[in-house]
Parts: sequence; C-alpha cells; structure tokens
Amino acid sequence: MSRLELLLPPLPLTFAVGFFIWLLNLALPLGIHFSGQALVATFLLILGLLFILPAAISFFKAKTTVDPRTPDKSNTLVITGLYNITRNPMYVGMVLCLFALSMAQGNILSFILSFAYALYLTRFQIQPEERFLKQKFGEQYDAYCQRVRRWI
Repeated sequence: MSRLELLLPPLPLTFAVGFFIWLLNLALPLGIHFSGQALVATFLLILGLLFILPAAISFFKAKTTVDPRTPDKSNTLVITGLYNITRNPMYVGMVLCLFALSMAQGNILSFILSFAYALYLTRFQIQPEERFLKQKFGEQYDAYCQRVRRWI
C-alpha cells in the first residue's frame, strides 16, 4: 500500500481543493464566461449535494462507518439507493461540487484541477477501499462491482 493511500480524508481535502480553485481564479483569472453560467454552476452544485447527502444517510441507516480512512470498521456493504447507480456517490458528489465551483469561476485551470482531484480520489482513496471491500465482502462485493460502475 502506498503511503498516500487513505491518508487524506476526502471531505476536508475537497474543501481544500475548492479553496485552491478560488485562489487560482484570483491569481490567474483565465476565465470563460457565457450566458447561463451561474445556472449551470448552481445545477452542478445541487446535483453534487443530492449525491453526497442521501449517500451519507444510507451509511448512517446501515450503522456502518462513513469514514473512508477506516474501511476496516465497515460492517455492512451498502448497495441500495444511489449505490445502485454508482459505487461512490459521495465522491461523485464531491467532484460535482468542485466542477460547480470551477464553472462558477469559469477558470479553465480549475476544471483541470477538479479532474485531477477525481484521478487522485480514484488512485489513493477508491482503489484501496475496493481492495479492502473485496477482501471483506468477497463474492457479494464482486457481484456488486459487476453490476454497478465505479463512477457513473
């Protein structure tokens, strides 16, 4: 396991990346602007929150940990609700929120940073979680992975 795997909690890291996106726009306002931009940004933000909140509630209802740094505390494989659409609805929501901020800022570099964050999440958060879940839940998790995509 790489020392970066499961090191940084995704939610605070998402806020840090969002803050960096905001600073990036102040330092390098390389923006694109179009009519309806704020509407698109608002839509992406709402969509992101509609992924995060119900997904987190599903974990609380299942009485399992929502802390992705401690997958060993998982006692239930949550596969209902949004987890029928994506195996990682909270991460999808976080990335959508960053794309919403990028859209609001209109900064092309912000979009690149948001995409890079999704790649980071895949490599250093999602893949280690998947290895653990496969080990813990075995065939049930394998069947789930066959049925539901990692992102969307």
